[in-house]
Amino acid sequence: STDKDDLPEMRRLLRSLRRLPRPQLKLMSLVASAILPTRR
Repeated sequence: STDKDDLPEMRRLLRSLRRLPRPQLKLMSLVASAILPTRR
């Protein structure tokens, strides 16, 4: 299932992530892992 693709908020979030510098990207990935269920 592609539930994550149905979330426009996630797409907006990913777009903003691409604009961020590396240090903030790491921080945002921590936030994302806290929000999203861990996929491994």
